[in-house]
Amino acid sequence: MIHHISAEHLTVDRVREILENNIKIDLSEDAKKRIVRCREYLDNKMETQKEPIYGITTGFGSLCNISIDKDQLSQLQKNLVMSHACGTGERVPAEIVKLMLLLKIQSLSYGNSGVQLETVQRLVDFFNNDVLPVVFQQGSLGASGDLAPLANMCLPLLGLGEVEYKGARRPSDEVLKEFGWKPISLQSKEGLALLNGTQFMSAFGVYSLIKARRLSEWADLIGAMSLDAFDGRINPFIDEVHEIRAHKGQLTTARNFRRLLEGSELIARPKKHVQVPIRSAASRRYTVRRKIRSTMSAACSRPRLTARRTTRRSSPRRTLSFRPVISTDSRSLWRWISWLLLLRSWATSPSVVFTS
Repeated sequence: MIHHISAEHLTVDRVREILENNIKIDLSEDAKKRIVRCREYLDNKMETQKEPIYGITTGFGSLCNISIDKDQLSQLQKNLVMSHACGTGERVPAEIVKLMLLLKIQSLSYGNSGVQLETVQRLVDFFNNDVLPVVFQQGSLGASGDLAPLANMCLPLLGLGEVEYKGARRPSDEVLKEFGWKPISLQSKEGLALLNGTQFMSAFGVYSLIKARRLSEWADLIGAMSLDAFDGRINPFIDEVHEIRAHKGQLTTARNFRRLLEGSELIARPKKHVQVPIRSAASRRYTVRRKIRSTMSAACSRPRLTARRTTRRSSPRRTLSFRPVISTDSRSLWRWISWLLLLRSWATSPSVVFTS
């Protein structure tokens, strides 16, 4: 199975599918045309315009008034990448680096960056063959993008820096020779296009959302198992109970509980008791779903990742007597984690036996 990079925006669900199923990627014909068309436009602009173009035919920052000779434009971009490849600290996990590659490829594929087609194609080759650049977690201010991490990520394009390949950390030029790949000769503006962007922080954000969703799914599963193990009632999870609150996420959680417990003999047998602690699980779980969806839109703006957002509707104060448990407040996050661990302890209690 191949995912074709196109103008269609990525979603968190699609990114998760690509990573978890190790799906290969390829540039669509439309993406290739857009990349080539943009590069040709830039080359033509440089030939016809007499005025200097910042960062393309001039230096950077305080050197903006210094014109660069045509035969030095490639070296200028190479120097830019090398000078910013100064990351330090612990290495970025391999799965995050692979996600960085995917997001950078998607960003460049729109045909607004002026890069060569072969540059983007090489990034695709890295992704598909798990040739993952060695990137470090510290060293970037994020003012103009994730400059240092992206510079380290792009060094192997030039045959510089290191990569992780087949579990070993090796000089990139050795791995390039094994594949028969020649180092990329950067053209005007390419260094800027590769370094400017937020693919480092966005990769961490998207990966965190994927893990949060996985936790959310486990919480549903653990909650449903607990409800079954404690001989709970399914009645609190019917649609009519949750439709009156007009919270879509809460209704989704309740339906998921019913789906997971469909066919259970325990949940179907008559009850003579009332459950209080577990019947509120759907409303608690809803707050997690809502917060994840609202956070998703903020975290994925730069690479134009899109995801559906849940519209917040007004509701009486009495219908929601607790705050969302996932937030930038670490204490709120720990409350959510503690609740999840509590559910898991119920499911693994020696007094409750589950059979496959």
